Amino acid sequence: MTNNIFLLWQKFLKQNEDTNKIDPGQATRLFWLSYFCYVISKSKDTNNLVLKGGFLIASLEGLDNRTTVDIDVDLIDMDLTDKFIKEWITELNTIANKDGIEIKLWNSRRQNQQTKFTGYGLKVLITIIENRRYKFYIDIDIASHDNAEEHIIQRKIKFDNLDKECTLWTYRYESILAEKIMALVEKDEKGHVPRYKDIYDLFLFSLIVDDRQPKKDKASSNAKDIFDRSGRNFNISAVLDVLNRYRNDCDKEKQWDIYIKDNNYKSKKWNDVVDEVTAYLDSLFNK
Repeated sequence: MTNNIFLLWQKFLKQNEDTNKIDPGQATRLFWLSYFCYVISKSKDTNNLVLKGGFLIASLEGLDNRTTVDIDVDLIDMDLTDKFIKEWITELNTIANKDGIEIKLWNSRRQNQQTKFTGYGLKVLITIIENRRYKFYIDIDIASHDNAEEHIIQRKIKFDNLDKECTLWTYRYESILAEKIMALVEKDEKGHVPRYKDIYDLFLFSLIVDDRQPKKDKASSNAKDIFDRSGRNFNISAVLDVLNRYRNDCDKEKQWDIYIKDNNYKSKKWNDVVDEVTAYLDSLFNK
């Protein structure tokens, strides 16, 4: 029996080689992340799992626009336990077996923010059953979340590399945007270097066109809600001040150049990116 998923993976690699869009290793990672999401959409708990983060942006706006290394999901209104993780992976494996694919939990770790339990980091092993020399590891971050109804939406996502479409719950763009702004503020408050993937994602938001662009009223209400939950007041002026301080920081400029090179991005210089992010956030929240 020919494994169709295996053939689709090889086809995707060949197409990527012809267009030279992204690194072959990243292309492989994106393919199996896409497949894992497709399998999630077939699971019994799919209505309680919400996709978020960079992979969601990559899936909706073009896989070559965002290099991502993991999948971020939230488990909504259910207890996130060791038992749930084991049963969930077992179910996903049963679904994948029909495609000649094996999914196993390689390891898991509890993630903590100070003393508060926030979720799990999972490393999952994906193997092609017919030829077990093909093994792939993907990383999954899963956290629990309550009362997320106003922040989520059900979307049809077409994974072109799989030639499959599936329905998944995702966070609204306005909520993802607010989370990215929050991450920027949190890093700055602690005196840490910003996560450059957050800066890049904010830059990508400025490139979104048409009706997919975050709406002004929802962006403001979502940002206020997410900041309120962390005990902070949302102040866009303070956010713009942070970006302004970053703009002429030579160390951050050098680190940005390394980040761009490491991820094979075709991006603008640090100052230009910060200027575009600043202008975008200013127009979205102030005008």
